[in-house]
Amino acid sequence: DLTDKKFQKEKKELISHLAKSVGEKKDYIDKHSIINKNYNDLMEKSKKVILIINENKKLKKINKELSERLEDIEFKNKTLLKVGMIKWFLAGAGVLFLGWIIGRIVSSKGSRQNRLLS
Repeated sequence: DLTDKKFQKEKKELISHLAKSVGEKKDYIDKHSIINKNYNDLMEKSKKVILIINENKKLKKINKELSERLEDIEFKNKTLLKVGMIKWFLAGAGVLFLGWIIGRIVSSKGSRQNRLLS
């Protein structure tokens, strides 16, 4: 009878321990599921980070090329502006010189006519 009670007590303890172990197993399975989901999310996001890094490298290269083109265009623009200013200056000097020559010719003709009339 004493062994039967002892056996029943051990049986209850083992059933209690088994129930506790089953509960812990369920908790570990749930935690594993959450960790696995987080791991998969992290792996997916890391792929996106790699894509973003590669795109960033491409955009930096394009930006550098565009900056160089902009500098070249600005240099050409300044050169064209200087050439344009020189052309207008020379055109103005030419008009002034041509006007001076015409003025001299007209003035000398007028002087001759005045001498002839006097």
